Amino acid sequence: MAVPAPATASPSRRARKKERTRSQIYEAALGLFRAEGFDAVTVEAICEAADVAKGTFFLHFPTKSAVLFDYWATLSHDLARRLDERPPGSGEALRWLTDQWVAHWLAEADLHGRMLHELMRHPEGMARAPEDGRPLADLLVKVVRRGQSRGEFRSDVAPELVATVFLASSLSFLTGSLAALGGEAPREPEAIRDQFLDLLLSGLAAPGAGRR
Repeated sequence: MAVPAPATASPSRRARKKERTRSQIYEAALGLFRAEGFDAVTVEAICEAADVAKGTFFLHFPTKSAVLFDYWATLSHDLARRLDERPPGSGEALRWLTDQWVAHWLAEADLHGRMLHELMRHPEGMARAPEDGRPLADLLVKVVRRGQSRGEFRSDVAPELVATVFLASSLSFLTGSLAALGGEAPREPEAIRDQFLDLLLSGLAAPGAGRR
């Protein structure tokens, strides 16, 4: 009788090879997106850069946009891990998240702008992502719920609505700010952060609650 493999067994050689191939495609695609812009890059170009067949690409990513969803999920995982290491109040958590979001956006405005655009066009793409791979929205919902449970945020607003407003308004606010500056990053990104966050928190803070 065969002994079942323990639950902690390391991934098989086939699984490791599959993950390496996926990572190879992912890195090649992001490199091209950054160098040439999302719209200018074709799946064929990604396959050539990653040295894989077109069928292999679609085995790992159903669309070109799916690479962006992976990028966002990876970023969100990193933010979630780093946020768990911090003990601030919920208002301060939102400020920290906004700091990170603005910094990432200004560093790769084209990539983030296209990512949100594609998400709004094809929300079903993100819906197919694993539960633990959902992007910034889930992290925002978690922070808002925590703030509501502590009495820091209004309890009559759905956390999911706050996350949606945050993402939609950040797209308009950040792209508008960059457009006003001719596409260049502002000299004082903290000013953009503070304006954006004040707009969000002014309607979210519970009566009498400080912005901790």
